[in-house]
Amino acid sequence: MKNLLISTLFVCSCLFAIEGQAQNQPSPKPVAKSVTNDDIVVTSKSTLQPARTVEEARNRFMSLFNLYRDYSVSIDTTTSINEKVTSKNPQQDITVTNFGNYLTKIAGILTKKMDKVTANTTEARAERSHYLSGLNTLKSAKCLESDEQKRVLATTKDANGNSLMAFDLNDLNGNSRYGLIENYHEGFARIRKDQVYGYLNLCGDEIITCQYERAEPFNAGRALVKRVDWFFVDGEGNETEALENIAEVKALKQGVYLVRTLTGKQAFIDNNYDVTKVSLSQFYDGIDSFYKKEVFKVRNNKKLGLISLNGKTVFDAIYDNVESTNLSGIYRIYQNKGVGLLDTTWAIRTSPTYDFISDFNSYGLATAKNVKGTAILRAKDYKMSKFYQSVSDYNEFGVSTVKNEGNLYGLVDSNLNVIVAPKYSSIGFFNEIGLAPACYPDGKCGFIKYDGTEQIKANYEAVGNFNTFGLMVARTAVENCGQPNNLVCKADVILDRTGNVIVPVNDESIKNKFHYELTDSLRDKRFIVVNVKEDKSNVTKGFLLIHKDNFQLITSTAYQEIRPMDVLGNIRVQKGGKWGIIDSMGRTLSKPLYKDIKRINDSYYPAQHENGKWGYLNKKGKPQIPFEYDEVRNYRFGFAPVSKGKGQWGLINRFNAKLVPCAFRSVNLNANETKFEIVDEDNTVFVINDQGDCETNCPKFEDLRSKANKAAETPTTQKK
Repeated sequence: MKNLLISTLFVCSCLFAIEGQAQNQPSPKPVAKSVTNDDIVVTSKSTLQPARTVEEARNRFMSLFNLYRDYSVSIDTTTSINEKVTSKNPQQDITVTNFGNYLTKIAGILTKKMDKVTANTTEARAERSHYLSGLNTLKSAKCLESDEQKRVLATTKDANGNSLMAFDLNDLNGNSRYGLIENYHEGFARIRKDQVYGYLNLCGDEIITCQYERAEPFNAGRALVKRVDWFFVDGEGNETEALENIAEVKALKQGVYLVRTLTGKQAFIDNNYDVTKVSLSQFYDGIDSFYKKEVFKVRNNKKLGLISLNGKTVFDAIYDNVESTNLSGIYRIYQNKGVGLLDTTWAIRTSPTYDFISDFNSYGLATAKNVKGTAILRAKDYKMSKFYQSVSDYNEFGVSTVKNEGNLYGLVDSNLNVIVAPKYSSIGFFNEIGLAPACYPDGKCGFIKYDGTEQIKANYEAVGNFNTFGLMVARTAVENCGQPNNLVCKADVILDRTGNVIVPVNDESIKNKFHYELTDSLRDKRFIVVNVKEDKSNVTKGFLLIHKDNFQLITSTAYQEIRPMDVLGNIRVQKGGKWGIIDSMGRTLSKPLYKDIKRINDSYYPAQHENGKWGYLNKKGKPQIPFEYDEVRNYRFGFAPVSKGKGQWGLINRFNAKLVPCAFRSVNLNANETKFEIVDEDNTVFVINDQGDCETNCPKFEDLRSKANKAAETPTTQKK
C-alpha cells in the first residue's frame, strides 16, 4: 500500500466546530516538528470562518477530498447532504443521503479505478498507491459521521505539504505523556505516548491504540508496526500475522519498505509480504537511497549496483563505486580502477575505462584522461573531442588551450570545435578583452583573439601583457642598425590593442640598449607613464609619457625626470642632467639646456643657466630676463627680488628694470606680504609698496638709488 498523495488542489481553508460554538476561534498553531527523520510540514492558518453546523463542516470536508487527483466532484457548500451531487463528468454523478453514504460511494469509485490499473509499470504502481492512500484517508474520515464532534478541525498541511482538514495536533503539545506527535500521513498521525506508538485519526481520536514498541507511518493503506515482531496494521486497526526474519523496517513510498533481516541482509518488501512471503528485490549487504527515492544503491561483496523502487535490477552489483558529479543527473561509475559516466536513463554513457573524469564546468564540459591523453567530454550528448597531451580550463570566452603530441598549441571552443589547429609553440592567457599572446615555432610572436583570428600579426621577437589602458610592449628585430658584422639589433616598441605602433623603434634606445616597461600609473590624470630601463641592470634610466585618451606619444625622447604639469599645461623635463620645457602635446618649448627650472610664477619660470647664473623664461620657454643673477625669487606685484652676490639684493620688474638696484643688504616681503621691506648696510628699513613707490625713509633711499644707478653707468655712457 502506498503513501497518500492528497492533491495540491486542496486549497480551501476551513474550521470545523460543533453547533453553537463561537465563530471567533483563534487560528491554528503550526504542527509540532517530529523527532524522527521524516519530513514535517508546518500547518497553514485558517482563512475561513468556523463552520456554523456539522453538516456545513462535512460539506467542506467533501469539497476538499473531492478535489483529490483526477476524481473531482463539484459540491456547493450550501447543498444539503441528501441532494444529488453533480460531478464534472456526467457518468460519475452520484446521490448521497448522508455522510457515511458519501464515504461509501467515493470508496467504491476509487476501488473501481484501482481495479482497472493492472499493468506492472512504475506509473501503474504509483497510481494504485494513490488510490489506496485515498481509501485510507476515507477510513480516517469516518470519525466525522458523528453529530457530536468535540474538537475543532482546521485546514492544515499534511506531511506532503497538501491541504487537509484535521484536528490541530498542536493541542497535544505540552502533554508530558507524548514523546512524538508526527504530522498526518494518509489521514493518520503517528504518535508515541507513554513510550509506545499508536495513531490518531483526523478527529484526533486514538483510533489505533498506543501499544507498539516501533511503528512506521502509513504507506499506501498499511503501516508496519512492531510488538516483539513486525506485522502490518490497516486504517481500521486490523493486524496481520507476524513477519518472519525481519529485524528493522523503513517505510519508503507506494507501499514499499526497506527491511533488514535478522542475518543483516537488506531487501525491499511490499504491503503484500505477509501473504506472498516474497521480497520485491534480492537480498543485499546494504541498500541506500540514491536518486529521488526511486533508484537505490545496493552493495554485495564490496561491489555496487542499482535497483529501482519495485526491486528490479537497474544494473548488477559489479561496480566499485557510484558517486555524484557536480552536474545533476550525471554520475561517475568506477570499475577495475577505471571511471566512466552514468545518467538517469541508467545506461552507461561513458565506459569506465578512464583514469580520471573531472567535474563539469559551466559549459557542461569535463576532461577525461587515459593512456591516450586528455579529451574534452560534453555532458549534453557525451560527445568527446580528440585526445591531447594537455587541455587547459575553459576561460570566460568559452575557449580552452590544447597541446598536441608535437607540443604545439591550439584552441577548442565550448562546442568542441577546433577554432585553431595546434600550430603555436605557446599561447598565453586571454586578457579581459579576449586577446592572448601566441608564438610560432620560429620564435615570432603576436596576439590572437578568442575566435582564433590574429589580432596582432606575429612579427615580433617577444610580446608582453597589455596594461590597464590597452598598451603592450613588443620586441622587434632591427636590421642595418650599425652593429658589427651586420648583426640584427633588438628594440622595443609599444603597440595598442589593434597593433598600431604608439612608440616606434628609437635609435637612442638601440644605442643605449634600453627597454620599455609599461605601468598602470597616470601622471596628471592624463598621461601613461612608461619606464625606460637599461637592458642589463634593469635600472630605470628615464620615462616616457603617452596620453591615455588618444595614445599620442607626448615625449619623443626619454627624460630622466618629469615634473608635474603646471597651470599653463607645460611640463618641465630633464635629460642629460639639463632641464627643458614641453607642452601638453609634447612640443618642445625649451630644449634641455638649463641646470634647473623652477615652478612657474606669474607666467615666468626662474631658470639657471649652465654658467650657474639665474634668469627667467617666459611661458613659451624663451629667455625673458638675462642670466646675470646669483639668486632669484618669485615675482610679486610684477616685481621680483634678485641678487648679484652677498649684500647685493635688488628688485626688478618684468623687463629687468632695476626698480631697486642690487645694492642692498636684503629685500623681503613684509609680514602681511603686501609690501617689500628693503634693508641697507646701516640697517635702515625702506618700504616699497605694490606700485613700486617708496613709503619710508624715502630721501635716503632715493639718494642710494641715484648713486647705484650712476655707478652702474658704462664708460661709454660717461663719455657721452
